[in-house]
Amino acid sequence: MKLRSLIVTLAVGVIALLLIAVISFSWIVNQSALKLLAGGVDAQPTGAMFVPQQAPVMLSLLVNPERLESLRQLTAPLGKRRQGKQELNQLKQGLLGNLGLNYDQDVKDWLGEEITLAITSLDFDRDSENGLQPGYLLVATSKDPEQARQFLQASYSKRALSGTSDLVFEQYKGINIIYQRPKIALEENNIAASAVVGEYVLFANHPKVLKDALNNVQAKELSLQNNPSYQQALNSLVDPRIGVIYLNLPAVSAWVSKTSFSETAAIDQLVTAAIGIKPQGLVAQTAVLGLTEASTDNLLSKPVDALNYVPSESVIAIAGQDLNQFWSTLTETEGNTFTPALKPILENLVASVKQIDLPQDIFSWVQGEYALALIPLPGKRSNDWIFVAEKVAEANLEQAIQHLDELAIAQGNSVSTIPLFERTTTVWSQLSQSNPTKTGSFRLDAQVRGVHTSIGNYVVFSSSLEALAKALSAPENPLIKSETWLNSVSLLPNDNEGYVYLNWQEGQQTLKKQFPLVRVVELSARPLFEHLRSLTLTSLGTEDGVKHATILFDLLN
Repeated sequence: MKLRSLIVTLAVGVIALLLIAVISFSWIVNQSALKLLAGGVDAQPTGAMFVPQQAPVMLSLLVNPERLESLRQLTAPLGKRRQGKQELNQLKQGLLGNLGLNYDQDVKDWLGEEITLAITSLDFDRDSENGLQPGYLLVATSKDPEQARQFLQASYSKRALSGTSDLVFEQYKGINIIYQRPKIALEENNIAASAVVGEYVLFANHPKVLKDALNNVQAKELSLQNNPSYQQALNSLVDPRIGVIYLNLPAVSAWVSKTSFSETAAIDQLVTAAIGIKPQGLVAQTAVLGLTEASTDNLLSKPVDALNYVPSESVIAIAGQDLNQFWSTLTETEGNTFTPALKPILENLVASVKQIDLPQDIFSWVQGEYALALIPLPGKRSNDWIFVAEKVAEANLEQAIQHLDELAIAQGNSVSTIPLFERTTTVWSQLSQSNPTKTGSFRLDAQVRGVHTSIGNYVVFSSSLEALAKALSAPENPLIKSETWLNSVSLLPNDNEGYVYLNWQEGQQTLKKQFPLVRVVELSARPLFEHLRSLTLTSLGTEDGVKHATILFDLLN
């Protein structure tokens, strides 16, 4: 396997190791000698000194895998400890097995407390003729630098003996670096390079990437560790953590949308997340820089009442207040450095909804509470949706709904009213005519495209009459009174801007059918999804230019 594929696998493996190690962290309160009870450690990624300021992505595990394995064994139920140990052993060996190394024999004794992986550049050689060549850098701390040097020489010697490459030793700025020069043509010019710098062991997918990492240490103004925006975001995350994730939003956006990206521009649009341990699983505290400054005066002290019309079986629920203002915050250009990075994603989201101008036809009049949910119904391949919006006098709701009815008619639907639970309900339906019978009679079939009605101070939209009936009867058994919801929000801040909730255990099958991207994400992070019960995200507002959010990964034992 080429080193690029290896390091990508390593990244997923490190995250998976982190996730599996903390599953079942439930009954320990004062019994662990691993000092991870508070959620993790107070350390920051020191490997960031080798990472350039313009790096698109950096992932750091700040706890030695052995400590996480001990925690897993202590917290796992007796019947699942062997399974947990096997999972961890497979992951650890998978990290280095593709290099012909054995984790226990070659790495375990010298590996320290930190493993940092970074994509240092989207095109490290800036050669347009060979396409984009991302640079990958792996930095691991060492308890025994001399043993680490021996490990490097032994591993490269094995490869040199295979006859496919020459082993090269080079002095660069006082550091011995080792890399391979291929003897035969490869599909990609992907030369592995390594060095030991003090207590750090560095791996890169090309000597240039490794040399650039050494430059970053000597010229401190080049490194991510000394980037003021990164430090501002990281220092705002005060809770203990076992890992840190960093995203350079313009670079990631360029990567996703396959557009150009300037690696010389100042980086002030970024996301930094600190991953900590909680009894239910993992909590990610995130800090985002680049959003327009917003007041925290409008934070909600409790879930919005619109959630009372969201059924307990919902697999996705999104709720908050003033959707119009939220959209304006995301899309406002003046003074908002975050918008250029987010713009391609937002445009794709809006374009995915055909024949409706979401910002104008929907968002503009949703100025009070709102809730959106997907619910599975028996016999259907896809989920039905429910949208609840509070009636706000200033929003001219009647005119907005009349406009939606007119849009439905313009798209070839008929608009009629029927009683549902003694409430007048508007139905958008597509009429079709069946083939004539032997007697020459015809039958009209109506396919429901959407329905809406009013209840109390809310208007409720849905994709089917069955889903609307669920919403109207939801107050008897709403999502916000379900055990999974209560377990999730109990660990999240009380004052927030709303929630995004995903019940993975109940909805994974229909979600994977309805959204193919979900299947791709699941495959790339299988250990997480195999143990994931639910995911809940809440936003905490913006303060001093930093927008904070918290994500809870509720994990199964």
